[in-house]
Amino acid sequence: MDQEEIRKNLLKEKEELELMIEDLEREGRELIVEQAKTPDEEADKYEFKQEYHIQMENLKQRLEKINKALKKIDSGAYGICEKCGKKIEEARLKIDLAVELCRDCAFNL
Repeated sequence: MDQEEIRKNLLKEKEELELMIEDLEREGRELIVEQAKTPDEEADKYEFKQEYHIQMENLKQRLEKINKALKKIDSGAYGICEKCGKKIEEARLKIDLAVELCRDCAFNL
């Protein structure tokens, strides 16, 4: 896979993540204005808030990794392990285009 194809795929994932974040934020705003009428609804609202924060954090972390990978493409550092400086294995990059560590460094944390 060449750098332009990688960039295209990363940009597509970035767009999808941004839409997911936007949808989740909208759901959160809607839930905040709704008044719980029963204890069960209040419990559901509390559970949603917890899940909301976890999902939002995961989406934002992934978006950050995508943005970082795009910057690496621009700077010529894409595919280089952040820990040891060696080339990241192609198989790892195929699994996750935004992977930051080579196999050895990832398994020796």
